[in-house]
Amino acid sequence: MFDVFITTNGPGEITTWVAPFVKRLKKEIKEVRISLFIVPCRFKTGTEADVAKEISEIDYIFSAEEFTSRLVNIPFTPSKKGCVVFLGGDLAKAALLKKRYGFRAIAYTEGDESFKGAFDKIFKRDIDGDLMFSFFDIYIKDTALIKELKTKKNIVFFPGSRPEQFKVLFPLWQKVSRLLPADFNCLFNISSFIPDEIVSKNKIDSRTLNIYRNKTVELMETAKLAITIPGTNNIQLAYLQTPSLITFPFSDPKVVNFPGIIGLLANIPGFRKQKKLFLLRLLDKKTQFTSLVNSKNNREIFPELRGELTVKQIAIKIEELANSENKLKKIKENCASLSKESLVLDKMIEKVKTYNV
Repeated sequence: MFDVFITTNGPGEITTWVAPFVKRLKKEIKEVRISLFIVPCRFKTGTEADVAKEISEIDYIFSAEEFTSRLVNIPFTPSKKGCVVFLGGDLAKAALLKKRYGFRAIAYTEGDESFKGAFDKIFKRDIDGDLMFSFFDIYIKDTALIKELKTKKNIVFFPGSRPEQFKVLFPLWQKVSRLLPADFNCLFNISSFIPDEIVSKNKIDSRTLNIYRNKTVELMETAKLAITIPGTNNIQLAYLQTPSLITFPFSDPKVVNFPGIIGLLANIPGFRKQKKLFLLRLLDKKTQFTSLVNSKNNREIFPELRGELTVKQIAIKIEELANSENKLKKIKENCASLSKESLVLDKMIEKVKTYNV
């Protein structure tokens, strides 16, 4: 038996990093036991463990609340041979697992090299390729749905995968959709990380909404225009060459989480909303781009709309873009110019296999 311990933290990482990695690993190593450690993270949704259970290749799943106890004791006897694989979260947590169980360790990061002495190899997106691109290799498309939707003028809203964001964005997108022309087919993509009860409680529209679950790629591929916020799906949208508007409304700053020490300070009780609004206004002045796709390429691939936005402002921008074939074509051309080749999954799997000897 060969043990692989994977650390991860959020929705994007589980869906686009962990899933393709474990599916490929199970094919390449017959007697491998995969354990997923979801590490504590302020950006968590709280449903990571439930969603991870849908990935059949994972043998054991330990929630963020269990991490400390499982670091000390796991419910099986670990193999003498094993590897820790960092796929999101805090590199220190992966380093602790390596030390506790005496395994080798590798990491995949967006550039972070902290605790690099604890890892045999750190794969980086900008150097080794984007692991997220492997997600499309394992995704099984609903071709019937694509055929049904592709003839319509679809405006697809992505209200986020974290409950606190969703509770703000889903009602906001419903209000925006009311102001759009009747020929716009408004669709709402609901993340698998958002429970049904949260969707129900935040439906403010008396109309029947076109709501879809687990059809992310189908909706992206058939969207005339996608409406989303800065996040993982921006990269997926770019790879699929889907015209997108990246919005960052400051309407409810208390739900925004900032990374690092700034985030810790902003979340100290007392005037939390005011502190976050101040930081958002400062960010707006100092930052050219908030979408990862734009910032990584240092140019506008996707148009951005951010600030203390009104529903009408967002609706006007959506209508302007969706009705301009020239602007949509330009966004598609910008996306097409991005590099999509990535062999990083191959490299990572081959590295892990060298430890199983």
